[in-house]
Amino acid sequence: MGHIQPRTLAAGFGLYFGAIFLLAWNYARNQPSPWYGPDLSRWVYATYLVAAAALVSGISAAAVARVSHFDRRIAELEAGPPAVGSVRKRKRITEDATPVGPVKDAVDRDIDDLLGSLSELEGRAVEEAGDGVLTVVESGEPSEVSGLEERSSVSESEEASSASTSALAASRVRLLHRRKAVSRYVMGPAAVGVMFLGISGALLPGVDEFLQTFHQANTALVLGMAYSWIGLGAYAAASLYAMLKDE
Repeated sequence: MGHIQPRTLAAGFGLYFGAIFLLAWNYARNQPSPWYGPDLSRWVYATYLVAAAALVSGISAAAVARVSHFDRRIAELEAGPPAVGSVRKRKRITEDATPVGPVKDAVDRDIDDLLGSLSELEGRAVEEAGDGVLTVVESGEPSEVSGLEERSSVSESEEASSASTSALAASRVRLLHRRKAVSRYVMGPAAVGVMFLGISGALLPGVDEFLQTFHQANTALVLGMAYSWIGLGAYAAASLYAMLKDE
C-alpha cells in the first residue's frame, strides 16, 4: 500500500521513547541529590497533566470526526433508490391535498373532458396506423429484429445493473475497512498520551516527600517525559496524517 502502516509508526516511535527513557534513567541514577524540588516538580507534572489531557482529547475528536465521515459515506451507498413506502407516502399526501366540494367537482369535470379528448385522438391515431401495423406484422422481419433488439437491450441493462451493484459492494467494503483502520492509527499516540496523563496524575500528590526520597526516579521521569513530548507530538501528527491519507 502507498501509505504508512500504524505498526510501522508504533515500532519507530516506540524505539524513540524507549531510548529517551533509558538515557534519562542512566543519567539520573548517578545523581546524589534531587534535581527538582517539590515546587518545580509540582509545576512540571501539572503541565504534563494538562498537556496530555489536551492531546488525548484532540486525537479522540479527530478519530470521531473521521469515523463519522465514513459512516455518512456508507449510509449514502446503502440508501439506494427511494423505497416503495416513501412513494406510497407521497401518494397519500397528494391524495390528501386534493380539493373537495364544488372545487373538486369542477376539477373532475375538467379531467373527464381531457380524458375524452385524449381517447378520441388515440382512436384516430390507431385507425391511421392500422395499415402500417398490418404490413409490419405480415412481413415478420421487423418484429423479429425488434425482438432481438429488445432482448439485447434487456441483457445490457442487466449487465450494467450487476456491474453497478458489484461496484457499490466493493466501495462499501473499502469504506468499512478504512473505518476500522481509524482506531489503529490513533491507538498508539493516544496510549502514550494516556500513559503521560496517568503518570503525571499519580505523581503529582507525592512531590513533597515520596519523589524527594526517590529523587533518581523523579529526575528520570521529568527528563524522559520532557524529551518525549517532541516524539509524542510527531507521533500524533504522523498518525493523523496517515489516517487522512488512507483514502
